[in-house]
Amino acid sequence: MAPPELPLEAQEHVLDHLHDDLKTLKSCSFVCRAWTRTTRLHLLGTIVLNTRCNAIRFLSLLEESDRIGTGVASCVRELELPILGFPRRGKRSEMRCELLSSISRRLPVVEVLCVRRFNITALMDYLHSDDEAFNMQDALSSIFVFPHLKAIHYHGLEVMGINELLEFLGAFPTVSSLHAHNIDSRWDEPWPLETTAIQNFVAKRQQAPISIEDIMGDLFSRSDELRKLLAALAVPPFELRLKRLGWTINGTSGWLPLLPMLLPVFRRANATLEYLELAFNANDVWLERLDLSNHRRLKSVSLTFRFTPEKHHQWPRVPVFLSRITSTDLQVVDLHFHSSKQPFLWEFLDWSALSDAFIALHRKCPRMTVTFYFYIDAGHGVVIPDAIDPLRVRIAPVLATGMRVVVDRRIVTKQVGLFADRWIPIQSERGLLEA
Repeated sequence: MAPPELPLEAQEHVLDHLHDDLKTLKSCSFVCRAWTRTTRLHLLGTIVLNTRCNAIRFLSLLEESDRIGTGVASCVRELELPILGFPRRGKRSEMRCELLSSISRRLPVVEVLCVRRFNITALMDYLHSDDEAFNMQDALSSIFVFPHLKAIHYHGLEVMGINELLEFLGAFPTVSSLHAHNIDSRWDEPWPLETTAIQNFVAKRQQAPISIEDIMGDLFSRSDELRKLLAALAVPPFELRLKRLGWTINGTSGWLPLLPMLLPVFRRANATLEYLELAFNANDVWLERLDLSNHRRLKSVSLTFRFTPEKHHQWPRVPVFLSRITSTDLQVVDLHFHSSKQPFLWEFLDWSALSDAFIALHRKCPRMTVTFYFYIDAGHGVVIPDAIDPLRVRIAPVLATGMRVVVDRRIVTKQVGLFADRWIPIQSERGLLEA
């Protein structure tokens, strides 16, 4: 193929726009030798090792790349650890530790480590020794060799206590950013919080502060554990600089006890917060305590409403809450409505007040998109909820302004997992709502 006439920088800029189109990137990697490096950076930038078999295959790829000099390892910037068990006896755990070590030694430029459903408790239990000179962080460092690691994403972990998270984090002295997604304790006993372990961790941490940029998901089923987590993350070497914050505990019984702990976090993020997620169940009286007027960098707001058969649902404070947004960077407002029955009951919101709030936001953020998601639990005879016409009537003033409004309707089923539950769409329809 003849060399393209465009400068290489311009070609790479075009390829960068294909970062999430893996099929096209693969095709481009065979078109021109000059494109190989850029396409590989996107194709291999994030490696997800779901299972032990995936890890073995990836290690074989790295070994072959080392042999022929293709430089695969230098492209990997983000790595997700596989799901592995570590029994106390037998050679299986030893072989799995060696597998992880062999992979990590060959990835010198990894900057982000995702710990999703990785059993930290089992690994530490296997590594533990009663020797007086034993140090858990040194033991972990002998397996995970990431000299340039900048961020750790904890996601969907089942752990015995926060000490395990701190010990694991302490094995990576270069880390400057921590993201916590859906961390929970599935044990009957409350989390132990040994102040000595935290003090030791702080004493060993001589580098710059660790910035907490992301706390998302159903944080804890018991408020006492959430209090312990926030207390541990509120003192040096940690520094709260949240860009993403999600509070998804449902109901008055879950929210009101948590507000005294969560409000300071929410307010301290007024200069950094970009994404906010909230969930509603019984009522929204607690929403009066939250004021978004000082969060000037906010880009996305996601609100989830869950209907239960035994309760009467009304959320009158939602429009006022949205009307307080002053950010001119707002791009997305997502409203999720979950119901086990159909049709939806439409009196749960003050639609006139909600329309006024959206119109005011549209004046400040004319490129903003509002998406209404309607979910119905799968069952015999269930059809996609008919929300188009009822919604069009209720937000007619919004549509008249030309605001972009999308409707996404889904039939979903709940998939129960070891660490988290999620809703899987069986059938869906999505389209732009017009006046």
